[in-house]
Amino acid sequence: MAHTSQDGKARMLLVGVVHLLWVEMVRLSLVGMVLLLWIETVRLSLVGVVLLLWDETARLSLVGVVHLLWVETVRLSLVGVILLSWVETVRLSLVGVVLLSWVETARLSLIGVVLLSMVGADWLRYSI
Repeated sequence: MAHTSQDGKARMLLVGVVHLLWVEMVRLSLVGMVLLLWIETVRLSLVGVVLLLWDETARLSLVGVVHLLWVETVRLSLVGVILLSWVETVRLSLVGVVLLSWVETARLSLIGVVLLSMVGADWLRYSI
């Protein structure tokens, strides 16, 4: 009887150890699962944050590119306006110079005609 009692105790001890090990494994598994889920969630969160940052950076880059293109277009437009106004001013200046020289030539021609006619009239008067 004592022998069976010892066997029963040993068997109970073994069952208890196995049970504790199993409970511990399940507990560790659950802890592991929770940790894994938490780590995975954190990893996904970090990936999401990185993706969001990258997306935001890409969006900001695109906004920056569009802004730069717009600014460059405006700058080129302003440069074009300034160049056009400068070219127009130069053209008008050249037109003015040409007109002035033409007017001056015409005026000098008229003066020349008048002078020539006066000299011619005097010459004709003296020769008669």
